[in-house]
Amino acid sequence: MGTVPEVAIALFRTPPDRFIAARDALVKELRAQGRDDDAGVVKALRKPTGTVWALNQLAEREAEALAALFEAGRALRAAQSDAIAGSSSSALVEAGRERRAAVGRLTTATAGILDEGGHRGAAQSDAIAQALEAASVDPDVGAELAAGTLEKLPAASGDMGFGGLPAMTALTGGGGDGPTTTGPSRAETARLGRERDAARTVAERRRAAADRLARQIGEQRDALERLSAEHAEAESAALEAELDAERAARAADDAGV
Repeated sequence: MGTVPEVAIALFRTPPDRFIAARDALVKELRAQGRDDDAGVVKALRKPTGTVWALNQLAEREAEALAALFEAGRALRAAQSDAIAGSSSSALVEAGRERRAAVGRLTTATAGILDEGGHRGAAQSDAIAQALEAASVDPDVGAELAAGTLEKLPAASGDMGFGGLPAMTALTGGGGDGPTTTGPSRAETARLGRERDAARTVAERRRAAADRLARQIGEQRDALERLSAEHAEAESAALEAELDAERAARAADDAGV
């Protein structure tokens, strides 16, 4: 596809349900101006999904947050290169944390835009986050997102390593067989372990609280049942006493007392 003419940029931010009509109207206008090449490029544009449409709104609505995402991506690439060269992995961990934070902020913003447009933003959170991660390290995707001209979600890569970057390769010493793939750093692994332990502790506490609440509800139900039984017995005894009094009164009347 050729370069999208500047007059078509607004199409990328047009709600999907109005995209086709707006695109075709622009094509007609361009042809009337004799701009057949531009008209052909615009005509080839496909209606975006709701998620792509929402991501394209970020260029205007979240420009500073996008800039922070791209900066975090550059820092992450630099830290990975340093780690491969043998530098401390602490900078890589910190850069990964910054990139996750930037992706998280923009994912929330994009989901909110989807909600405003009548879509279920939360249901698209994973796809949004993956697109933002790709944009932070892929110059082409990043350029489209920065311009608000993303045409489709970037394809998920099967060879992504730590932090959404291509798998790291460690340089081997003399006589080695070649590059080897490494996983997350020990510090990152330890952090993930602490997060799993914390999540497990929270889950165990919630289960314990739920068990206590269930026991309390059971005890209260038993107490209520006992009170109901005692109340029924009291009512029965009162009724019996009332009947005894009536029988005694009739007996006294019969005896002429």
